[in-house]
Amino acid sequence: MPTQRDLSDPAPEEVSPELGQQKSYRFPSIRPLLPPVAEWSGFLDRSYAQRWFSNFGPLVRQFEGELTDRFCHAEEAIVSTNSATSGIAAALIALHIQGPVVVPAYTFPATGSAVLMAGAEPVLMDVDLATWSLSPRLLEDFLAKEKCAAVVLVSPFGLRRDFSKHLALCQQHGIPVVIDSAAGLSEKSEPLVAENCFEVYSLHATKPFPVGEGGAIRAHRSQAAALRRALNFGLEAGRTQSGCWGINGKLPEVSAAVGLAVLRTFEAIIRYRRTVAQRYIQLLFEYDGLNFPPEARLSPWQVFPLLLPSALAAEEFIAQAAARSLQVRWSYKPTLNYWPRMSKRAPLPNAESLSQRMVTLPVYSDMSENELSAITAIVRQSLDSALRL
Repeated sequence: MPTQRDLSDPAPEEVSPELGQQKSYRFPSIRPLLPPVAEWSGFLDRSYAQRWFSNFGPLVRQFEGELTDRFCHAEEAIVSTNSATSGIAAALIALHIQGPVVVPAYTFPATGSAVLMAGAEPVLMDVDLATWSLSPRLLEDFLAKEKCAAVVLVSPFGLRRDFSKHLALCQQHGIPVVIDSAAGLSEKSEPLVAENCFEVYSLHATKPFPVGEGGAIRAHRSQAAALRRALNFGLEAGRTQSGCWGINGKLPEVSAAVGLAVLRTFEAIIRYRRTVAQRYIQLLFEYDGLNFPPEARLSPWQVFPLLLPSALAAEEFIAQAAARSLQVRWSYKPTLNYWPRMSKRAPLPNAESLSQRMVTLPVYSDMSENELSAITAIVRQSLDSALRL
């Protein structure tokens, strides 16, 4: 079982194993920012007036409606949930998925946990070194030979990826698809290709669209009722439905209130986070041997991923940055095959390589110009030291 220091969910403090104390950073890897209470508390008047605080109340429906208007195409809708993990699980439950579900080995553990939550079996597959996402060639080979109930695609770091080949393969085989875009909510994605295709986003406090804890499922409107049943123990209007079951995955009214406030400034937040990413891109283009997203428009940037040429260089870069009070974190380390109840049918060399060399740089919604200048200077100094090895 991985230790806490192996996990890639960033935290502003890190435990020192030598001293058993927390190390604080001037620049933590993540600095969450939610709207002030005064900006969202007024939305709750409706919930208090109706004494309706969960179970798809008035604010949740309003929030879902506004998300749908902003991020969905015709015949699509957003269904909210208490986490992206619950959202992936609900999509699989709504389709009555059982048996093997393909999952890329290079992703956050929640992706595999969601498949287990739905009562299915995560089957790990390697990723492409260039895109960091599921290899379409390997997927094609797998679908031609193996039984598969569904496929979970992952948009690593919220990066926009071209999944057209994957989706065409799955539609050819009649296999449902769930796209895990946990950190990817920013603008409209490509239209969903079929009624058995879903895209799931996280609204966790660490994400660019933060409500504290929450998630959103983009789906065809025909699936909305089934998703709500899957998020509410299989119940609809308090009544059991034949053949249905589910989890407790509902978004509370308080989280919806925060989300409604976030929507008011979200476009400005994304513009600024992309400005921060562009500064990193300009700096990193000065170096050889680095791999990183080349365009700021590709993501809303929860963090900025950077692939170093070797594990040794990555370790040294993290150490050099920490010495200068900048927290750089490993990402998607360890790979999913190190977690319990994950099935591996083939070697995972690319996922393993990425996990040993990928780090992330911080992106804050409220990063000042002075902070950004200081951070980029630390990144430069730390890279100069790490790449000399």
